Amino acid sequence: MLERSQRCPPPRKHGQLDIDRGSFGRDSLTYRDPARQHITDRVKAETKRPEPFDQRECFDSGRIEHAVTARTATRLEDAFIAVIPDGPHGHTAQPRQFADGCAVCHSPLNLHPTGASSVGRMNTDDIWRAVDTERRNLHQLLEPLTAPQWRHASLCEQWRVRDVVAHVVLSTEATVGRIMVNLLRARGSIDRMVCETAIRHASNADDRKLLNELRATIGSRFTAVGTTPTDRLMDLLVHAQDIAVPLGLRHEIPTAAALLALERVWNPRFPFHAAKRLAPYRLRAVDAEWAAGTGPVIEGPVSALLMLATGRKSAALPHLTGDGVEFLRRADV
Repeated sequence: MLERSQRCPPPRKHGQLDIDRGSFGRDSLTYRDPARQHITDRVKAETKRPEPFDQRECFDSGRIEHAVTARTATRLEDAFIAVIPDGPHGHTAQPRQFADGCAVCHSPLNLHPTGASSVGRMNTDDIWRAVDTERRNLHQLLEPLTAPQWRHASLCEQWRVRDVVAHVVLSTEATVGRIMVNLLRARGSIDRMVCETAIRHASNADDRKLLNELRATIGSRFTAVGTTPTDRLMDLLVHAQDIAVPLGLRHEIPTAAALLALERVWNPRFPFHAAKRLAPYRLRAVDAEWAAGTGPVIEGPVSALLMLATGRKSAALPHLTGDGVEFLRRADV
């Protein structure tokens, strides 16, 4: 096997960014991104290469797995994002900093040089990997539950824990035909359809069957009509909390995944109407570069803002601070 120094190109300097024994791949920089083509052109000119290197090129501390641009990058040195293994037998748990401030760590998600996730640059494979991670995490959360816990009320009105699990399972089977049939049974109400189909499915399955059905969804790439992989990720993140919070169980929400889900929830009106409901407030994340709205400030981790945006105010409030929290506590949102 070649020594690292033989496998990697010599150091190059792009703008103010020193890349020591490294190169960025065909899926890196702004390759095939018309909005930032000028950065790609500049790197091509400085490296005197007509095309970027292939992805997974070498780096002085590992191989580059992903290198893409940050959505908010304004300088050339801000355009580099690397997610790389820390070594052959493990990965760093926290971002390490190069001299230029480029954050690198092992993650299914891309990171901005500041350490904040670059949700705008996650590709579909990144999102599906995150979805499967959350499916596994939910399975692990459910596996040790007792029969009474499976029948405990969730944060979702009318749903027990087992009904929530049934809903997550059914989201991988919601074909157009099934949706139409169930929508007719629900007399045209989407909310009633979603609620009743989960309850019916749960009533016809014992706890072990539901757990096995959830495990079988790992690897599924199905999205119902009108939905995206990000919707699947958001659904899993939020519904896991719908189960964990009432049971008094701790279940972490990854910041980067929560940020992607929050942006997805914030933009469309249906079904949460988050931007409209929370319009009187200025929401600001304390663990990522995200803020929205005007008015009294409500601050908290992205995970808590996601719960607030999806209508889980009671679960979000203990984790929020700011002048707007007392107003929020009294408001019907």
